[in-house]
Amino acid sequence: MVDGYLARKLNDTSDLGTFLDTFADTLFLFVAAGTLLLKLSLPIWLLYSAAGILGFRLITYSIGFLRFRQWASLHTWLNKLTGLLLFLTPYFYRLVSLNVLGAIIVVFAALSALDELLIVTVAKKLDKNCPSFLTYLKK
Repeated sequence: MVDGYLARKLNDTSDLGTFLDTFADTLFLFVAAGTLLLKLSLPIWLLYSAAGILGFRLITYSIGFLRFRQWASLHTWLNKLTGLLLFLTPYFYRLVSLNVLGAIIVVFAALSALDELLIVTVAKKLDKNCPSFLTYLKK
């Protein structure tokens, strides 16, 4: 989760590094989701919410691909926060109700999906390291 931050601080970024980071994030998401689905008995509302967010993201990625002719998975702050929450889920699900933990993750995942959609629809040029849609409001 800190590789992109370190690369920017050390001024050692590249298109390949951005691609590999996106690939690793996607792989992590599928492994984490698969593990959770196999190990836990998830509430049905959580499964429907995750499916809805996935559908929303696929629409966003399609819009990004149509506009920029490339995979438009972004490294926004909300995406990073959602990834961190997913990463921490196995450590906290015994301490916090799965309904509460799931609701928190769903809210942040939905906000990050909306943030990404707004970015790919408004941006004139794709910046995969855009921190948030609010960046475009300040310009």
